[in-house]
Amino acid sequence: MANTREALFQRDIIEAITAYVWEVGIAVGYDLKVGAVGEVGSGKPHDPEKQRLAEIIDRLNDLYGAEVSDDDKLHFANGIADRIERDEAVMAQVRSHSEDQVMHGLFPKRVTDAVLDAMNDHEKLSMPLLEDEETSRQFALLILKLLEGRSVRNEQLDK
Repeated sequence: MANTREALFQRDIIEAITAYVWEVGIAVGYDLKVGAVGEVGSGKPHDPEKQRLAEIIDRLNDLYGAEVSDDDKLHFANGIADRIERDEAVMAQVRSHSEDQVMHGLFPKRVTDAVLDAMNDHEKLSMPLLEDEETSRQFALLILKLLEGRSVRNEQLDK
């Protein structure tokens, strides 16, 4: 299910970029820091949801620049959001308070905690793969099976 939600989110990102009439790529002067081509696009999407997604991309670009791919930035941000979403106390604050109030409550600390937890979890998951060749091979086979399953599922969604 998470992959489906991520695929829909990525589709929304692409639609947001399309709403800006952005052309991406080095050949058309795409600026990874800014994320837009001034002379090509109108600069303002008309759909509020697309505007929100475009703002998220802009903020991620400001935070990470070109050092990390857009897909990896979105994947990381979605993972942190998923972790926060499992925290009922924080989500109660998010649902019932203004952005300013939320930013003075539990939320900022919990985001920091989620980032630290993600780092620790990824280290715990990564180290055995880097330390043992057979474990790494078995993990590669698992990833292959996951990719094959996604391919089949994507073909079914396209029909």
